[in-house]
Amino acid sequence: MDKYAVFDLDGTLTSKDTLFEVLYFFRSRSSTYFNTLLLLPNFLLAKLSIIDSGNVKAKLIYKCLGKFDEKYIRSKANLFSERVLPKLIKPNMVARLEWHAEQGHQIVIATASLDLWVKAWCEANSYWVVCTEALFVQGHLQSVFKTQNCKGHEKLKRIKALLCEKSGELAYGYGDTAPDLYFLRECKHQYYKKFPF
Repeated sequence: MDKYAVFDLDGTLTSKDTLFEVLYFFRSRSSTYFNTLLLLPNFLLAKLSIIDSGNVKAKLIYKCLGKFDEKYIRSKANLFSERVLPKLIKPNMVARLEWHAEQGHQIVIATASLDLWVKAWCEANSYWVVCTEALFVQGHLQSVFKTQNCKGHEKLKRIKALLCEKSGELAYGYGDTAPDLYFLRECKHQYYKKFPF
């Protein structure tokens, strides 16, 4: 029977939140801070669960990247995947990913981060991925996502959809925030916040 090892990305595998690292890669830190400040009331409302956090994230990405065309965004995001993202992976988690690969486990990256900077890295490493997907219309980035924000219950739903036609076991799960508990509860071996290896 195949065994699956499911990893959250931001904060679990990485030492920093990839969203802001990507935005810094495209724009200056000062520009990113300014656009974040403009949306500060929205972030506070999202923190209080009054509005959807995914919509706020989509608006921030649009404010920072909306002036660029799709070809440029995809090209630069791929550069981020190749040059920056691997350096953000914690050393102990690099070792853990390698261990799962040696055991013949299929690694699944389940993240609220966008396909723009996650898919290329996953494909290069033969990882399966479920993530939030950006929406472009006629080559222009939109201020909403193509999919639901891949977090919490939506993340679990997407993992199940990916694996529904495959025989196997959700053997290992790794996460660092409360919304990750949705999928962690489905895994035989659960690692939450503390990763003792």
